[in-house]
Amino acid sequence: MANKSTIIVADIETTGLDPNAGAEIVQISARALNPFDLSDHHCGSINLLLKPDHPETAHPKALEVIGPALWEKARKEGVDQKVGLNKFISYVTKANPEGKNFTKPIMCGHNFGGFDQPFLRAKLFEYGLIKSSDDIPWSYHVLDTVSIGFLLFESDPAVQNFKLDTMLAQMGIARETKYHDAMEDVNLTCQMLQRSIKFFRECRKRMRVTK
Repeated sequence: MANKSTIIVADIETTGLDPNAGAEIVQISARALNPFDLSDHHCGSINLLLKPDHPETAHPKALEVIGPALWEKARKEGVDQKVGLNKFISYVTKANPEGKNFTKPIMCGHNFGGFDQPFLRAKLFEYGLIKSSDDIPWSYHVLDTVSIGFLLFESDPAVQNFKLDTMLAQMGIARETKYHDAMEDVNLTCQMLQRSIKFFRECRKRMRVTK
């Protein structure tokens, strides 16, 4: 059965790893893709800076990853945490005009299932924006490009890990700066996803058994 749900590639930048120990989101970015040809969906993209409520709890390692420019901009220009999360919910919901569970968008990201999704869930519960898992506006099924990278490169001895930059290097794609920016990561992940799905679709055609 062909997928008919919008795919939303998303990424967050945070002040730490544990959302239940004071870490906060400082940037949420996402880009919607049509399921059929992987072109940009009419919902477009979203890029939000969130002002940290407790900048004093930010972990130094996290700040090294996002860089001083993004950190200062989030502190000075970011929207309220709850406002930003609510805007993200509205964006995802817009990609599901039928409003049904089986038409919810499919989220995708690098380690989205292991980090971004549980972090977002924790914050949505913390700010009372959802009351149960059923309120989450995206599908229970998520795409994680870590797993996709494993499928593509698991037998390649030159690949030492499945980090995003490593996967991108194998595809001849490179980021513009040394710091992580959620919108840049979204666009880079989109390139990886588009190439990978097109490759898998071609493989499916060649693997089809005929009588």
